[in-house]
Amino acid sequence: MITRIDDHLVDGADDLVATVRTYRPGDKVKVTFVRGGDERTVTLELGSDAE
Repeated sequence: MITRIDDHLVDGADDLVATVRTYRPGDKVKVTFVRGGDERTVTLELGSDAE
């Protein structure tokens, strides 16, 4: 489950979509998530779904 994008708290799917839409393709963001009870943070570069 994703809990943060950079400093933005994510409290569900709607928050995730709204937060990601504030960035542009190519931006790098820190994504914090919980998996198997462990919290991790990774840096990702956003892509585009436009063809």
